[in-house]
Amino acid sequence: TRGENAIYDPTTGSVHILNETAQAIWDLCDGDTTVAEMVDAICTLTAMHRDIVVEDVDRILTEFGSAGLLTWRVPE
Repeated sequence: TRGENAIYDPTTGSVHILNETAQAIWDLCDGDTTVAEMVDAICTLTAMHRDIVVEDVDRILTEFGSAGLLTWRVPE
């Protein structure tokens, strides 16, 4: 399907299907981009209202964390 990508977790053997927005957020999970910067980027990418994007980014990052696909780094 257009706009879908997959992340394979070799530890668990799980495959996670990502829509276009989730893929964009995943690409921004580089360890340097803040959540606020992610929201700005997704707002620019999708032209969606900021309140909706904030909820989407929060939900998707929470799902990534719950799935064990990312870990949170404490800023120094």
